[in-house]
Amino acid sequence: MSAHSLKTIQALRGIAAIIVVLFHYKWQLNLDLDNRWVSAVFNSGGLGVTIFFILSGFIMVYSGQSKSSAINFVVNRFSRIYPAYLFFIILGFAIGGAMSTFHYDDKTLNFIRSFMFMPATMEYAPAYIDVNSITGVRWTLNYEMYFYALMALSFIFRRKMIALFMMFTVALIIIPICSGFTPTLGVEGYPYKSEFLGFITNPIMYEFILGVSIALLYAKFKNVPAVISLPLLIVALSVVAYGCFYHGINDHGLKSSALFMALLFAALVFNAKWLDNYIPGVLFYLGEISFSVYLLHNPVMHLVKKYLLHSEKGLAVFIAASLLTLILSHLSYKYFERKGSTALKNYLLAKVGRNELRAAEI
Repeated sequence: MSAHSLKTIQALRGIAAIIVVLFHYKWQLNLDLDNRWVSAVFNSGGLGVTIFFILSGFIMVYSGQSKSSAINFVVNRFSRIYPAYLFFIILGFAIGGAMSTFHYDDKTLNFIRSFMFMPATMEYAPAYIDVNSITGVRWTLNYEMYFYALMALSFIFRRKMIALFMMFTVALIIIPICSGFTPTLGVEGYPYKSEFLGFITNPIMYEFILGVSIALLYAKFKNVPAVISLPLLIVALSVVAYGCFYHGINDHGLKSSALFMALLFAALVFNAKWLDNYIPGVLFYLGEISFSVYLLHNPVMHLVKKYLLHSEKGLAVFIAASLLTLILSHLSYKYFERKGSTALKNYLLAKVGRNELRAAEI
């Protein structure tokens, strides 16, 4: 079953992207961020990322990609991400200093490793890259690719999901214990001297586990009656609203928003059959272009401030950047995500893939 058959989940993806955009664009507006209502809207970037990670874990199981071969799975995921991502990295390089990047060792390292979805520093955990750069949001793609790598490795085992959970156990519990650390749930991670060890053991990966677990539950109990699923949705919305608006729970990880958002995500999934009928086309399409929105919103803001309006703040900057992000994201989705991804996927499947038409079509 295609992931696109759940319109509610696709719309949630779009909402998550907007949450992240508002978090990064808040500095262009004169906002009272101490106001809990304003803070809930503009300080919740961590919620957006948490939704993305839970959703990714869910989709990889729900869509049936876990039944593909390891080679086809890697080709599908790499092809889906890399064309738009490559455009994003090159754009960030061009407008963020270009050749001057190579005058600084840390920026050079970050730029080179960006092509390979690798961490570059032990600072800024759980990002492990310079999050203040134009391409700072790439840190989440590093975790996405890491998760896909674990998924692909699990395919060599007969019981894929058990193997996947065992690999998570090794990375998140056994390696830290063997390194002399007490396992933690905090996304600050462990004080390794190696950014690679810090990255692969960071507890933010539990968010993917939540998504996988929800998919497994949904596969087994998808026909839950409305008398159960509807109260679940009401409770989930109440819990999330209470946590976000009254307690400011809006950061990453199990110690903050992850369990709240997993509850909401599960409730939406189990109510998707009727919710899908009420999803506006605009919101669904926003979910379609959300990956490009996520990648491009910071480079676009830089373009607007430096080259278009020559201003650092103001409502005009906020509106111009928001509109231009949507326009460029539409074009990126049309020409880089769809056409670029299809072309790259077909090429790679022809070279190294197996004859799995179903997997190629997801």
